[in-house]
Amino acid sequence: MEIKFQHIEYFFFYLLIACSFFFLPLQPISMVGLLLVSLIGFFKERRKIKVPSLWSPPVWLGLFYLLHLVGLAFTQNVEYGLTNVFLKIPFLLFPITFLLSNVKHEKFIPTIFVFGVASALVCLLLALYKFLFEGENVLLSEDQFTIFMHRGYQALYWVVALLFGGHLLKKVSSVAFQRLIYFGILLLVSSIILSFSKFGILFLLLIGVGYISRVIWKERNFKKALVILSGIVVLTLTIDTISLKPRARMIAMVEDVFSKNNEAVNGSNQVRIDMWSASMEIIAKKPVLGVGTGDINDELRKVNQEKNKSYLAKSYFNAHNQFLNAALGFGIIGLGVLIVFFWTLIRGLFPFSKSFSLVIFASIFFGLTESSFETQAGVIFQTFLFLLLWKIAFTQSETAFKS
Repeated sequence: MEIKFQHIEYFFFYLLIACSFFFLPLQPISMVGLLLVSLIGFFKERRKIKVPSLWSPPVWLGLFYLLHLVGLAFTQNVEYGLTNVFLKIPFLLFPITFLLSNVKHEKFIPTIFVFGVASALVCLLLALYKFLFEGENVLLSEDQFTIFMHRGYQALYWVVALLFGGHLLKKVSSVAFQRLIYFGILLLVSSIILSFSKFGILFLLLIGVGYISRVIWKERNFKKALVILSGIVVLTLTIDTISLKPRARMIAMVEDVFSKNNEAVNGSNQVRIDMWSASMEIIAKKPVLGVGTGDINDELRKVNQEKNKSYLAKSYFNAHNQFLNAALGFGIIGLGVLIVFFWTLIRGLFPFSKSFSLVIFASIFFGLTESSFETQAGVIFQTFLFLLLWKIAFTQSETAFKS
């Protein structure tokens, strides 16, 4: 029986999504496997490639990766630079994969939603089990509820699944399926709040305010807006009764942002403020080309040592901001390429799907407080996501990405 590589491609796409939500260590293996299968299928079936224009995301993502290679030429910590280049290999592999693959990529939108809901359900059920049978309340700790990855990245994954759920609601006509999607969205919202992720909670607030405003001003449906607002209030009060941590973290963040006494700021908020300050000092000294691929964290450590911030220097933190990280490594050139990349995504997706555009905004918002491309959990899933949305829009509406 002849092997249809399209079926194998689907398997590796599903495997990559499953690994992203449940088995992070297998993410790179599934990514490479997907590329190999797409290459074999391309040559075996003699597929034709629709070449994207210059102003398309794959081109600018490739340029951003090229900067990482060029940055090795003027970096001192070559070993760390090579590690960084290897970590960013998805910038190169996924554009090739999506250009060569021959599958219906829109099928993976409900898949991401389902796996997102499933991972949230597992976290909720495990927390409930530990509370009922082991007498342990995992919600008293900030790191025990999200069992698959760090709470910030987990919140990002769940936000993406949530937005895809909203997209599916517009596509599904069956009332039964709509109710299932609403139930999944409720689980995702609850899990995002219980993850204690400040990014997740803030983005939920932005989505909630935006949606209610749309219902009031565009649809003129005040009853619907009142029902949604009531649901948000009930859910918030319920979670607040279960755990005070989400409210406490948000209050602490607001107090730290507006604090005039820098010494009064503490925890992760202080780390970010200090790392942003150190980043700006280094960028001011090397604004054009940056410090190179491997020297970002070393230069930040030097600045923190000069300021007697031993904890930050010892911890070897990055900039905690993806845009600052790009400017640190590759100057205004790197920052410009990264901005243009996101601009090409939004430019093509916004006329095609508002939900898809919100996914990109969520990633940008997350990147303002995390160097989200500097970890495996961030770079593989986000790159896959960016190219998936681009390919769907590019395939169904090719004019969206023409210059």
